[in-house]
Amino acid sequence: MDCYITVNPNGDALVAMTVTLHLESPDEKLTFPLPVNASGITMNGSSVHTTKTATAIEVDVGRSTGGLVGDFTARFDYSIPNAVAVAQTEDITQAPYLQLTLPLLCGFSYPVHQLNFVVTLPGTIVYQAEFTSIYRQNSIASDLKINYDGSMLTGASITTLNDREAVTMTMVVPNEMFPTISTYRRVGNPEIVPMLICAGVAMLYWILFLRTWPLIRRRSVTPPEGV
Repeated sequence: MDCYITVNPNGDALVAMTVTLHLESPDEKLTFPLPVNASGITMNGSSVHTTKTATAIEVDVGRSTGGLVGDFTARFDYSIPNAVAVAQTEDITQAPYLQLTLPLLCGFSYPVHQLNFVVTLPGTIVYQAEFTSIYRQNSIASDLKINYDGSMLTGASITTLNDREAVTMTMVVPNEMFPTISTYRRVGNPEIVPMLICAGVAMLYWILFLRTWPLIRRRSVTPPEGV
């Protein structure tokens, strides 16, 4: 797997992934998993048949392999909206910050012999990335060789990844790198008090100037003059 990811200033990630499949036996029902929030998916420049599960979008590649054996290459292009977002933390006293989240591998049915990826950001990388996986958890970082060069991060696996493995990269990014993403955090309901004051003033104004007087009805045995 060779994965090239470009993150734009709006926080969306554009992904171009090339996958070489080595099949030793026919598999007409073979699918390749992509991130569950991926959009605009194409394979080799054409639309694809997909099935969405709880953890991934499964792309049908069995039709391309045709039930044959050997090596097959497929290129997947897709985007990940809102890859950069405000980090969700339980500590409300912590200042809000932006975090980049990129699923690199989403649980392919077979082992992955080699995973290579390049991530390009719209500015210089300041913080180091963190990696987690299904099997290895945080220790998956010891199976990856990572290099930083300005706005580019390159990585490669140094061992075969297990079947059904899922690898996710997260990285804290500077707020200045993504100016269109707000880090405002709402605390409480500060608008309640002004709303109550406005409602009270409006009620008082209606009572003094808009309400029909008198407040008490008076009965009359004759119709109003002119009626």
